[in-house]
Amino acid sequence: MAIDTLQGHYVYRRGIVAHDVPAGRITVDRICEHDGGTGNPGLGWGSKYYVEGKPNLLDAPGEWWYDPSSKHIYLWPRTPGNPANLDIEISRSDNGFNLRNRSYTTLDGLAIELFNDSAVFQGNWETHKSYGNTLRNLDLRYANWGVYLEQSVAADAPAGNVIDGFTLEDSEIAYMDSLAIRLIDWWEDGADPDRFSRSGIRNTSIRNNELHHLGFRTDGDNAVGLSFSFANQLRFEGNHLHHVAHNGVQFSQSVIQSNKEYGFDPAEIKTGDILVKDNIFEKACQLTTDCGGLKIWGSPPDNHVFRNFLVTGNIFRDTYGWTYVSEKRGRWMGGEGSAVRGLGGFGLYVDHASGIHAYRNIAYNNAYTGYMVYGRWRTARWSTSTTCGKLAVRHELRRGTVRHTRRGGYPGAEQHPGGQRRLWSIPQLCPGPHRQHDHRSQPVLQ
Repeated sequence: MAIDTLQGHYVYRRGIVAHDVPAGRITVDRICEHDGGTGNPGLGWGSKYYVEGKPNLLDAPGEWWYDPSSKHIYLWPRTPGNPANLDIEISRSDNGFNLRNRSYTTLDGLAIELFNDSAVFQGNWETHKSYGNTLRNLDLRYANWGVYLEQSVAADAPAGNVIDGFTLEDSEIAYMDSLAIRLIDWWEDGADPDRFSRSGIRNTSIRNNELHHLGFRTDGDNAVGLSFSFANQLRFEGNHLHHVAHNGVQFSQSVIQSNKEYGFDPAEIKTGDILVKDNIFEKACQLTTDCGGLKIWGSPPDNHVFRNFLVTGNIFRDTYGWTYVSEKRGRWMGGEGSAVRGLGGFGLYVDHASGIHAYRNIAYNNAYTGYMVYGRWRTARWSTSTTCGKLAVRHELRRGTVRHTRRGGYPGAEQHPGGQRRLWSIPQLCPGPHRQHDHRSQPVLQ
């Protein structure tokens, strides 16, 4: 397990396949890149790592090692004694409850723990459907994922083959290796926007839950706590999220079907109607940097503008995002004399995305800034007052409150250390729509 050499943003969990001791070289089983497909080396100077999976590394009570060749488990018990006389629990099943192709099922008041994959699994193919399933008053712990929701969609499948009306409420999800919740649609040609026919997951409610200690042994390179991909008709309300390795909650990608580059009609934006309200996001980015309590990420030209996405009444606090390599490379610095050194932690992080309304949120004691808005815009406006004028493009941060965050440059603004990309992180920023092409000839923040 290692973090990247550039700034400590990605987490690589890889198997070691060779070790050249004289050369000091370790070979792992999969490529490690900083940003997939770029060719930028992910491992190198400053990468912090630890090694596991060998019997001679057992050095503390509670640790164990499994030998697949002999099918023996070697255990150092937390309590001294013969393991044969101790109460030892071992995960043997992949999933706790499998709700695939099940409807109107309620799980209430259960403790579901110690599973190799998901505590609750609802992964549907295009031939399946699930309506009205509810998880209530649950205690989900010690699995790879807490709740796994996936719906595959095919244009020639019945339109009713969707996940509709899923609810998670009044529950606790904790100590998950990867994600508390994974929600994703998938369809033909690798989720090509041009092949999108309908949203596979809709009318989802996630409310009044506590979600914590997530992502510290993630399978993926992004150690986020909750992941919503192509989300549509989703309410995330009254939840308390804390102690997450990377981004606390991440919304990734919308779906746009248009031949235009910007200025999309609402009907051309196929996903949206998302409410993030009255939540507490705190103590995210415990392992990595360049991340936030809530991140909204887009990918132009077809996956970056959301429709009717409101973030309101939330508290963002105590996210630091420090890594050793980030400090040593001089990234995320607060200037001469500042205690902000290698601290890339934000409250709300909007990254190459638009269509977001952020209204009456509070952000304080986040290491770098309370609100980070990152990308290029065709037009942009800013204000040092507490209210920005409403823009027709529906991408605004309105009446945001920022406390205990460093500011510099323009009043209320901070410059991003990210090379040639032009960026100001401004607590009250009202950017215009993203445009991928001809950005050099357009007004930008610089």
